[in-house]
Amino acid sequence: MHMIRCSTTSALRRRGLSTERIRAEVAARRWQRLGQAVVLHNGPLSELQRWMAARIHAGPKAVLTAFTASQAFGLRGWERDAAHVLAPGGTRLRRECPVPVTLHLVADRQQVEIRRRSVPLAAVHDIAQGAQALSEIDFARLGRRFGLPEPERQAVRSERSGRRRYLDAVWRRADGRLVVVEVDGAVHLAVNRWWADQLRQYELTLADAIVLRYPSVVVREEPALVAAQLLRALNL
Repeated sequence: MHMIRCSTTSALRRRGLSTERIRAEVAARRWQRLGQAVVLHNGPLSELQRWMAARIHAGPKAVLTAFTASQAFGLRGWERDAAHVLAPGGTRLRRECPVPVTLHLVADRQQVEIRRRSVPLAAVHDIAQGAQALSEIDFARLGRRFGLPEPERQAVRSERSGRRRYLDAVWRRADGRLVVVEVDGAVHLAVNRWWADQLRQYELTLADAIVLRYPSVVVREEPALVAAQLLRALNL
């Protein structure tokens, strides 16, 4: 019972607790009731308990989705205050929900989950191949969409100074020349990062590599343009 920490009255009854026992625990303030949820302690809610309370208030068929599901599986940097919950069409959030909820409704939850399953699976595959950021994952999808050759990802290159650098994507043309693509997220707009990126690009250019650098938003919004330029660089 200690591991549950957040449940409903009906679920607790199924586990053998009487209604009188539940009421007594809440009345004694050893437990707390938050709308439809019963929390088996009297302290602040943990993140997991917030998510459980949100799901409870969206009905028995609700599941965590989007940013919340990704965070539950370890994704960092995309946290949201509201819990994202997926529920069948027509679901209404129950009253007195203790946490902010973004409710996603679908006509057929099972079919939509199956269709969307390919997206996170592709992302996991890209991460396993070396993609470290969502911008790089977008670029990997672009390559598959336009039939580009598979690059070497996160290739390690040692500069003249001995410093090791990681390149987002690298190809070697038939004539031996390297083609390098770097995908820049918002962090690259910082002045010191921008200047470091330029110095690295100069080193690659001096070594006779073709360097194509794209902001992540261009990869996402103008994939055909990026693919066309890369095909030209690869002599394909």
